[in-house]
Amino acid sequence: MSKPDRRSVADWNGTAVAPGEARDVSITAGESYTGVTVRIPLHVRRAPEPGPVVFVTAAIRRTNYPAVRADRTDEAARALADAFGAEIALDTKGPKRSFRREASRVGCPTMILEGGEVWKVEPGVVAASVRGVRNVLKHLGMLSGEPAVPSAPLVVERSQWVRAERGGFLTFHVGPGEAVERRQPLATHSTLLGREQRILRSPFDGVVLGMTTLPAASPGEPVIHLGRLPAGTSARDLPRSSSDEAISRSVADDLATNVLVTPPRRAG
Repeated sequence: MSKPDRRSVADWNGTAVAPGEARDVSITAGESYTGVTVRIPLHVRRAPEPGPVVFVTAAIRRTNYPAVRADRTDEAARALADAFGAEIALDTKGPKRSFRREASRVGCPTMILEGGEVWKVEPGVVAASVRGVRNVLKHLGMLSGEPAVPSAPLVVERSQWVRAERGGFLTFHVGPGEAVERRQPLATHSTLLGREQRILRSPFDGVVLGMTTLPAASPGEPVIHLGRLPAGTSARDLPRSSSDEAISRSVADDLATNVLVTPPRRAG
């Protein structure tokens, strides 16, 4: 809700929020979803100007390959996630007290998409998001036609952050969405003068869900988020087939601008 001077852009539960301002509010998730049949929440960030800007992103200084997250033990949520048509689907209930988890708990099937980097408009990620929303509307009979979905989406049940073991500068050897094999080099720690200290390697066959975009890291900081491939699937079985190769290429090209990927140095 905007005032004449445009200073206030929202009135959430009696709390006015000005452009660019963050405000903690207390709401009951169950009441918020009463009477809602389906909800597809996207990460929301409010711009410096009045009005909400809806965009799907990773956390600040990180980037994600577009992937849907839903509790696949919930049949309706699983159907929504499958209809959305992302190449990667994470089977997760969501953090405790999160909207997604609480909405599903009170009977509103919910999924969320994460992709791209905050403060950037990446055309490929936006196109994948719009296609997914249209797919869900077709699945629900609100638009005509059949959803355009991948022939073999990758379902990830477990994921793990590979963390920095030492401080220093990082040289990345993989990018978002890339399939990796166990023990494959992911990134190399180097000193300010370029001396290699440690190579971070993949603990299992997996796919890069997301990663930091910062070239510097301190010990223990998250560097690369890996999704473990399902049993019987190897990194050589990927890349995944997409319903729209042009969008997939655009996503890969957009995310490639966030990090510099170089091959690891050969020993000796």
